[in-house]
Amino acid sequence: MKKRGFFFVLVLALSATLAFAATEQYTDLGTAQPLEVTEEKLSDAQANTASTVTVITAEQIAAYNAESTADLIGKAIGTSYNSTGALGAAQTVSVRGFSSNKTLVYLDGELLNTAHQGTVDLTTIPVSAIDHIEIIKNGTGNLGKAVAFGGIVNIVTKKATEDKPTTTISFENGSFLPKTYTDGTTTNQDWRSLVDSQKLDVTYSNTFSDKLSLLATVGGTYAQNGYTYSHPETGARLLRENNSLTDVHSMINLNGKITDKISYQSDNLISYQYYRVPGGYGYYYGSWYTYLTPDNYQQTLTLSTNNTITFSNIKASLSYLFTPLWYHDTTASQIDSRHMKHKGNLGFEESWSLGENANIKTGETLSIDFVDSNVVGTHSRIEPHAYANGAFYFLDGKLGVYPAVNLGYATSPNTFLANASLGTVYTVSSPLSVSASVSYAENLPTFSDLYWVLDSWGMHGNPDLKKERGVNGEAGVTYKTQNLTYEGSVFTKYMVDAISWSGYDATTSQSWPENIANSVYFGTEQAVTVTPLEGLSLTASYLLNQSYDLSYGQTIDDGIEVSGIRKHTAKFSASYVFKMFTFSLDGQYLGATYQQAYPSIFLMNISVKAQVMEKLEVYAAIDNLLDTEYYYANYYPMPGMKIRLGGTYTL
Repeated sequence: MKKRGFFFVLVLALSATLAFAATEQYTDLGTAQPLEVTEEKLSDAQANTASTVTVITAEQIAAYNAESTADLIGKAIGTSYNSTGALGAAQTVSVRGFSSNKTLVYLDGELLNTAHQGTVDLTTIPVSAIDHIEIIKNGTGNLGKAVAFGGIVNIVTKKATEDKPTTTISFENGSFLPKTYTDGTTTNQDWRSLVDSQKLDVTYSNTFSDKLSLLATVGGTYAQNGYTYSHPETGARLLRENNSLTDVHSMINLNGKITDKISYQSDNLISYQYYRVPGGYGYYYGSWYTYLTPDNYQQTLTLSTNNTITFSNIKASLSYLFTPLWYHDTTASQIDSRHMKHKGNLGFEESWSLGENANIKTGETLSIDFVDSNVVGTHSRIEPHAYANGAFYFLDGKLGVYPAVNLGYATSPNTFLANASLGTVYTVSSPLSVSASVSYAENLPTFSDLYWVLDSWGMHGNPDLKKERGVNGEAGVTYKTQNLTYEGSVFTKYMVDAISWSGYDATTSQSWPENIANSVYFGTEQAVTVTPLEGLSLTASYLLNQSYDLSYGQTIDDGIEVSGIRKHTAKFSASYVFKMFTFSLDGQYLGATYQQAYPSIFLMNISVKAQVMEKLEVYAAIDNLLDTEYYYANYYPMPGMKIRLGGTYTL
């Protein structure tokens, strides 16, 4: 790990004047109670639950000017993401250490996880489309129909808010430092790094009447991603090649009323990406090997439509997700992958008011997953589910109890599914409340786990896999005044029958997944936000995540930790609004994983935004301010310092 800290003095000076932005806005959702109790606007996630939730607000998103959706989510305590490089590289999110295939990701309430692979690549969702993000650590949040081991991320897209035609044009240029590098024989310098990436988005918004509101966005990104990095063994500086991205996306969101009692909403997103795949470095019997892939490329398409109609106490929804992936492979495996993935969902939800102190929601869903793949084969999974969740208040609203249950059945494999959570919150006094929750979740093996066709690497699926099962428990305290918010919690997780690709036959050199991995987690999250004066906000947060791998009969006394889990994580952010300027600074320390499989990282970002004209807002952002050399995935170097200049012009 190398760090170039020539901006350190600048950072210290800025830290003295900048204020913390509330990167992790922890909210005790149990304090929702009847809405008249609080004057605050409650997020969608803050209804009928005692879960610990982080809400990344629209104001925070505007202040951060984050480069990608994964980077934005990663600013919250308790979340992290994996990435294999710069813009366009696969990025998946995890919550409190659980792998990304155990974290449910929703887009406007539509589940993006499919039966094919289980993970969601966040690069297909542009930051420009996002209004706010809800990260639910334990339990159900506003998505009372879902419980997950590793939490829930709900990405909510923008909706029309203006009652007049409004067009905004957003633009950005990204630059890497044009460092010298070698191609093996000569030393070069790539000045194209100064114009490495460009983004452009055009958004039209208008509320025609209460019958129709429209928000439409079209945009794109091009990035050469030609950053330099150091060879892990020799230290020679090299240029990341075959790494470019071309992205085109569009979003159309409609909402309004059909009659005084019937309303509708339609959220639609399409995103296409063409990404060159550069390959990486591997360590083989004491030597570093280069696995560059100059001719590899990947194409992905995301087509999502989610439509709801609400009348009286009933909401009906119909959604469809199409996510094909094509991968051209010129490596030793010589397999061109083609995965055609479809997911449809039909749902009904009913709301029942049982007086001032009780509310219940019930629902029924039917989802269909279909995959046609030349690697996995053709498979389908049908899942009918019925769920119920409620909010019950006692002691004049001071005590809230929030139960939820979800029962279902899945084909392929044929199995019943049960998920449930129970939370409670007690308001001790006006600024102080305590909470506790417990949840149970089950997770199905993916089609890749079950049916992977024997490939040239000797890997194949296991059709006898069982579902994974896990229990989460949490207790927390919240203290909130006008200028101070403290959120603290302790949590534990226990998981059995986790799926691991650890089966191996030395005779045939074949490997396959097994239900062998058991694990237990103990941890705490602490977050403090201080707003000592107008325009000034300070936040600091810390996560301790102690894990134990209990596979193969191991016990806690053996001290074997779960691979890839960072025990210590600390994050901070700062923002200061002064006249026409908004300054923001955020950073994070990611501790080393077990036996230093991944070393510790310290990263810092900064941005300055200015309203230079009534219709023109500009910003400058520096990612990886200390120019740290690091990686999230083995042998795939991440970019160094990047400077981004952009703005928004409103017509």
